[in-house]
Amino acid sequence: MYYLYYAGIPVEDQSVEQIGLAVSEDGVYFDRVNGTGLILPLDRQSRWANLRVCNPTVIWFRGEWLMYYHVAHQEGLRGLVNHSIGLARSQDGVEWRNEPGPLLSVDNMRDIHPGLTRDSKSGGVIEPAILVEEDGLQMWFVGYGNSYRTDSKLYHAVSADGCEWHITRNWVLSGNQFGDCSVHYPQVLKVDGGYELWFTLQNNKNEAYAICMMESADGLVMDRLEQVLPKVPEGFTVKAREGFVFKVNGRVPRGVARLNWEVCRIGWGGRNYFGYAHPHVIEEGGERILYYHNYNYGSKRRRTWMDISRCELARARSTHKVVLGPTANPKAWDSWIVADPFVVKRV
Repeated sequence: MYYLYYAGIPVEDQSVEQIGLAVSEDGVYFDRVNGTGLILPLDRQSRWANLRVCNPTVIWFRGEWLMYYHVAHQEGLRGLVNHSIGLARSQDGVEWRNEPGPLLSVDNMRDIHPGLTRDSKSGGVIEPAILVEEDGLQMWFVGYGNSYRTDSKLYHAVSADGCEWHITRNWVLSGNQFGDCSVHYPQVLKVDGGYELWFTLQNNKNEAYAICMMESADGLVMDRLEQVLPKVPEGFTVKAREGFVFKVNGRVPRGVARLNWEVCRIGWGGRNYFGYAHPHVIEEGGERILYYHNYNYGSKRRRTWMDISRCELARARSTHKVVLGPTANPKAWDSWIVADPFVVKRV
């Protein structure tokens, strides 16, 4: 049985994000649990998590299921939004109870992240990835100061019990290493000879996304960038999908850009217009399967929307299949976006 944990956002209130679960016998056709799929709802009265819960990472550790997830909290209607990492526990992977406060917050980063001071009001920690080791857990997560677009960095931490974390002082990866980019959505795999880091690079200039992979002997120093989706011969190249390439002074005029969007929507169903993100790799019968979410372009009313797909990495150009889309009911909690896939294969 495959358990697909994901995040969803409704059409009617596009600021609220919550966590759901869908299950499948083959890893391709998923059904939402409990009718709606919702398993970790938002608490509007929470003093630390009243805006969003998303980016779930689920592991089995010392006799229970643990979910590490990304939390957003806003003070007042127009107050500053703070981002932190939370923890929930479960015995069956379906019913969850939250810990009463954040596991990691921006306060843990004030002496570590460049630019953060004791008086900084902005900043956050987001998008945790967890790896179970014999002597405890390792976490990779994104930390930022003024803006995750301009100074997002990937950090590393270790824990013996899953609750108390010790952050490695030096950051692992920065989006700025690859140009005007931000780094997101890590997943780390233990492989022969070391580790693989799977992550997303966002091109801040054109809002396009690509899934990348790097290798490491120790999980701290990364080497050899490979862009997996969309596949390129070498290096990093990502842009919004083009139907027309007519340009003036090197830029696509606004009206032509709109026409390009409409061609994409009609000709390709709007799919993958802004790229691919949030990789999650599993092993299946000798194959490596990649789950991810797509950034798609819709009608003028719907604009961008997201769904979740999978592909066989050995044949990434030809085996893409949508496994979970937004709920058809516009009032549903996940009717606009389904994203942030994390798949657990259970016997």
